[in-house]
Amino acid sequence: MRFPGFEAEWRKDKFGNIVTNTSPKFNPSKANGIVKCIELEHISSKTGELLGFIDGSQSGSIKNVFSKGDVLFGKLRPYLRKYFHTPFDGVCSSEIWVLSGKSIRNAFLYQLVQTDKFVELANQSSGSKMPRADWNLVKDGSFLFPTQDEQEKISVFLNAIDKRILTQSKIIQRLETLMRNLRERLFTQEIRLKDNSGAFFADWEFTILGEVVGIQGGFSFKSELFNNGETKVLRIGDITPNIFLSEFSGVSSVENPHKKYLVSKGDFLMALSGATFGKVGKIVDEGFAYINQRVATFKTDYNREFFYQLVQTKGFTSYINSIPTASAQPNISNTDIANFKFQMPSLKEQNSIANVLSTIDAKLRIETKVLIKYRNQKKHLLKNLFI
Repeated sequence: MRFPGFEAEWRKDKFGNIVTNTSPKFNPSKANGIVKCIELEHISSKTGELLGFIDGSQSGSIKNVFSKGDVLFGKLRPYLRKYFHTPFDGVCSSEIWVLSGKSIRNAFLYQLVQTDKFVELANQSSGSKMPRADWNLVKDGSFLFPTQDEQEKISVFLNAIDKRILTQSKIIQRLETLMRNLRERLFTQEIRLKDNSGAFFADWEFTILGEVVGIQGGFSFKSELFNNGETKVLRIGDITPNIFLSEFSGVSSVENPHKKYLVSKGDFLMALSGATFGKVGKIVDEGFAYINQRVATFKTDYNREFFYQLVQTKGFTSYINSIPTASAQPNISNTDIANFKFQMPSLKEQNSIANVLSTIDAKLRIETKVLIKYRNQKKHLLKNLFI
């Protein structure tokens, strides 16, 4: 893909010849005044947005100087998708490369470091405990780059997509904040809903979750039979806030378990093991799948959506997080979940609460799909605008 009017051949050169990696050491504690200091955790891996910074003049740690317009790239292996185009002068963590273009524009460089080719090159890291991208490997990598004018055209266009992604991300963040706040106020009864006559519903009554909800654990699929059949298997890694079975890319099996392990649209799942135990996901489109071991689903004759919201409240998550003992593999059981004590409203009020929160949920899903569309568009453009 090329923009009209550009026909010149792209030049080929080593990355180290077209980009400088200047990371001079600097001690913020000796600085006069406030120095904006960026750590890896301050940079969003999803949008390249700066989430915050610390006052470098109050930190005695050694940092790297950067100037306005430089490109920051996290060289620590788990953070290779961390990159930022700096709008100010400051200092940054020693685990961040400070990059600046010599024969390419920094705006173009910012997009270049997001390409699969560059990230794959940086992935050839050195070290074992804390692997880092190796500059000696990266600087010798060959890249093609166009004229300054074409660089400008490409970077301006991709920057516009970045702004769309950032704006869409903020829309979702605001909706998520609204959802969390409203959910807590409804479940703590700080806000009470009323019936059609304008009267409050009946008082909430104490119960335990296992008395009103059935917790169904998953089937013990044989991993050696994966990807040999058509039975979709939902594992812990497949649990995301919104689970789209129509876009399922996990494993399948030739086994056909009992229907009690079957889940479909509207069902919600919970991880029972690992670092993400307690995480919750909901199936939001048509289709069928079976849950694997250490994944639970919930069955009830009451309002299912109400309980989906309940297991995301601070009260429930605090309870769940208090259960596992210190071990390499934290676990929670069906019985642990069933013993959760809470106050439950009448079915009519459950329906009202579910309707209010599901409306916001539906809006979140719509906005999330828009965000995914923008991200896929950016990924496609990076792949096709760069040679």
